Parts: sequence; C-alpha cells; structure tokens
Amino acid sequence: MPLGTEQLFTVSVLNQFGTALEECEHLFRATRVGDTSLVLDCSGMTDTALIHVLAFDDVNLALGKPATASGAEGEGTSAAKAVDGNLNTRWSSRFQDDEWIAVDLENCYRLTKVRLIWENAYATEYDVQVSHDGEYYTTLKSVTEAKGGTQEVDIRRNGQSVEAQFVRIVCRKRNTGYGSSLWEFEVYGEAVCENEHTPITNNQSEITNHKFIKNGQLFISHGGTIYTVSGLVFLREEER
Repeated sequence: MPLGTEQLFTVSVLNQFGTALEECEHLFRATRVGDTSLVLDCSGMTDTALIHVLAFDDVNLALGKPATASGAEGEGTSAAKAVDGNLNTRWSSRFQDDEWIAVDLENCYRLTKVRLIWENAYATEYDVQVSHDGEYYTTLKSVTEAKGGTQEVDIRRNGQSVEAQFVRIVCRKRNTGYGSSLWEFEVYGEAVCENEHTPITNNQSEITNHKFIKNGQLFISHGGTIYTVSGLVFLREEER
C-alpha cells in the first residue's frame, strides 16, 4: 500500500461451523516505507498481517481498478485486461480511430504520469485526459508520432501534479488496420488529494463545467462562477 494511506482490516472470529461469532476492526496507517507486522486482536485471539508499504510514486494506482472502454475487439480483450497487472492480457479496441479506455482510481489523487505498454497494434496519436467525476474530461497531453512500446507520459502542469479520480486514453489514430491495443495502462501520483481542491480547467474551450466537492457539499463551476446544485450562485471568480 502507498505511504501515507490508511487501510481498515476486519477480523472475524469463527466457530467450528464457520459462523462468525464476532468481528473486530483495525485501522492501519502507513507511516514508513518497508514491511510492517500488524497484530490483529479479536476476542483474545490474535493473528499477524504482513503489510508492505511502498513510496507513493512507486504504486500503480490503476492496478485492479474498474476500467471501461468505448468498445473492445472481443470478450477476451476487455478494458479490465489492461489494468490487471498481467502482461499476457490486453485491451484491444474496435478496428477504428478515436476509441478510448478509462480507469476509475476510486479516489482523488495528485497525479504525475501514466505508463502505457502498447501491443504491436498501437496508437500513433492519442490524448491523455483526466476527470473528477468520469463525465467531464480535460486533455492534459496530446501525443503525436508515437512509436509504441512502453511510453511514459508526464501529465503534470507547470511542474505541478494534477488532481483527478479518472484517467482516460483517447486513441486518435492507429498504426495498423486493427484497433489500438494496450498490454497495461498504469497511473502514478504523489499523494491523495486534499479535502479541498481546485478543479482542473480546460484551456481548449472557452466555457467549461466541473463538479467538485468542498466541505462535503457538491458544487458546479461554470464560466467563472460556482453554483450550488440547486442553481444558486455560491461564488464568482472575482470574489475568490
């Protein structure tokens, strides 16, 4: 697990019939890199969990996370195959341009780069996009004249990480008559988002809509003004 994150462990005490007699919870916070032994105690019975903590930027945040795509060549090449950590499985799109694959990181992270491991049928041109809600996406990097293989794309803005929960690759142009195909789609960052964050703006359009949560309340940013979900003006750009 990444340094600085938390994991809640649930321990069950079972009887001889496999029925749970009691459940106990233990919260573990990763405060140092390396292996840590966590003693789990429940109803006087103990067990030990070995936890391996990695530096945050060494953790593939997309591994095993929910993935979707615009389409796939077949059942065996679904979007999930590109985030399973197995270099023998892959996502392969339909045989057309502008196909995409997206991953839900299931939390907001401060992201720095993506790593793409392409199969022989790769995209020569593609966009790397991010989103807070999986609906409105912002293009951070447009790659052209790509050569396939393993590619790392820096998605920081002005040297600063960007906050997002969803990452999408839009394959604009293929190098073959087949689809675009990825063995693995990896995402890396430097930390979990703070409770309050500024939504990413899209410089490619004059007016954008973004949803974000602040202090547990949902807001919508549109054209320089922030609205509540009921449509009331909460804050104007000049008041920030």
